[in-house]
Amino acid sequence: MEFNYYGENFVKLEKSFNELYTGLQPLTFITDDLLKSMSLERPYFVMPPQVTKDGRRYLFKFDVVGDKYLYNSRDNL
Repeated sequence: MEFNYYGENFVKLEKSFNELYTGLQPLTFITDDLLKSMSLERPYFVMPPQVTKDGRRYLFKFDVVGDKYLYNSRDNL
């Protein structure tokens, strides 16, 4: 499984991620770690509050299409 790196979907994920993330590494450098934390039964990852600009926890949700994760939305937990 991998992200759909090509097209508008990944651009939306990057924009949404970068709006919140305070870390030094860009999303493209940590995608492998994020993918390892996800599965077909768990098509999401959580951004912990210690790395967000507003100190809140966020859930990034994905749809599974074939062997790709397509970014769906993010929610504040």
